[in-house]
Formats: sequence, C-alpha cells, structure tokens
Amino acid sequence: MANFSDMEKRHQAFFNSVMKAMTWGGAAVIALVAVMALTLIRHH
Repeated sequence: MANFSDMEKRHQAFFNSVMKAMTWGGAAVIALVAVMALTLIRHH
C-alpha cells in the first residue's frame, strides 16, 4: 500500500505541474495572439 500511495503522490505532483504548464502556456498563447492582432490592426 505504501508503494501505491507514493506512486499516487508522484502522479498528483506531475498532474499539478502539467496543469500549471498548460495554464502558463495558454496565457502566453493568448498574449501572443492579442499582440499579433493589435499589430495587424495598427498596420491597417
């Protein structure tokens, strides 16, 4: 049971880090798209 618990903890930590990376990645993509849109609008 101890082994399973340890594996579960590792899985949870991995899942949390993946969620954080996805959140930051999503925010970065949204910011990039917004900057590109603003640039296009300013050029036109």
